[in-house]
Amino acid sequence: MKEISLVIPLKNEEKSIRGLIDSICAQTVLPDEVIFVDGGSSDGTKSIIRKNIDKFLVEMRLIEMKKAYPGEARNAGVAESMHDFIAFTDGGILLDKKWLEELTRPMAKDNAIDVVYGAYEPILDSFIKECSLMGYIPPREKIRGLAFRTNFIASSIFKKCICDNIKGFPSFRAAEDKIFMDKVEKSGAKISYTDKAIVYWQIPGSLKGIFKRFSEFSAHDILAGRARDWHHSVFRTYAALIFFFSMGILLNPLFLWGILAVWVLRLGHMFIKKTKDFKVKFLLDPRYFFGIAFVVLATDMALFCGSLKYLRMYYEKNK
Repeated sequence: MKEISLVIPLKNEEKSIRGLIDSICAQTVLPDEVIFVDGGSSDGTKSIIRKNIDKFLVEMRLIEMKKAYPGEARNAGVAESMHDFIAFTDGGILLDKKWLEELTRPMAKDNAIDVVYGAYEPILDSFIKECSLMGYIPPREKIRGLAFRTNFIASSIFKKCICDNIKGFPSFRAAEDKIFMDKVEKSGAKISYTDKAIVYWQIPGSLKGIFKRFSEFSAHDILAGRARDWHHSVFRTYAALIFFFSMGILLNPLFLWGILAVWVLRLGHMFIKKTKDFKVKFLLDPRYFFGIAFVVLATDMALFCGSLKYLRMYYEKNK
C-alpha cells in the first residue's frame, strides 16, 4: 500500500471528537496524515483538535471553513491531501482498532481494486437507539455469503484518482454520499467490501434529535433529486392511511380498521427486512413495539416537515 490520507469532515462535534481522536491513535495501521475539515463549528470542536495535535504519531492538519456541508468539507480535505489513497470517516464515529488495517487489506492483495467499503454498526446504548435499529437503520446486506452493513462513506477508502475523476462530492447536506458512491460505481471502478473494517456510529438518542436530523435530511434529499430513496414510499403509506380514514368517515366505520392494517403491515415489513437485527425482546416487551412505532412516526413527521421546508425554499427562490 502507498501512503494514506484520512479525511474527516466535522461540525459541532465537541462531545464525540475526543473519542474519535483516541480511536485514530489506537489504530494498528496508522494513516500517514489526518486532515480534519471543520465546516463552521460554533462549539469547542476546533480547540479540542488543536489541543490534541501532540497525540498524533503522524501529521495532523485542521482546515477551517466558515460554512460547509460534509461533502464540501471532504472535497477540501481531498484537495489538500498529500497521498494517493483517501480514507474517509466522520465525526460521531469510533473506529475499531483494526479498521484501517482491514480496510486496506483487499487493496494490498489486489492493486487493481480502486475502492473498499468497510462495515458499520450503530452504537445502541439507550432504549431509543435500540428502537432506532428497527426504525430507520439500514438492514445488513448479504455480500459474498456475509451479512453486514456497508456502503457507508464513513467507512471507506478510495484511490485519490477516483475522487478526482468524478469531481468529488456535490454540495448537499444529505444524499451527497449516495450520489458520490453511485458515480463511483458507474465510473467502472473496481469495488471491494470487507466486514472486518468496522466503525461505530453514534445515532440520536432522543425523538427530538431524530426529528431534527431527519427534517434537515428530508429537505436536502429532495433538493438533491433523491426523493425516490425515502419520500415516495412514505407518501404512498400516508395516501393509503388518508384513503381508509376518508372511507371510514364517509362510507363505513369498518374502513378505519384499514389504518391499523396499513401500520401493522408497515412495521411487519420492517421486521422482515431486518431479521438479522431482530431480538426476541422486541416482541416480548411491549415498550419496544410502541418505541419503534414512535421512532418511525418521528422520522415520518420529519420527512413532511422537511418537504414543507423544501417547498418554502423553492418558492422563495422562484418568486
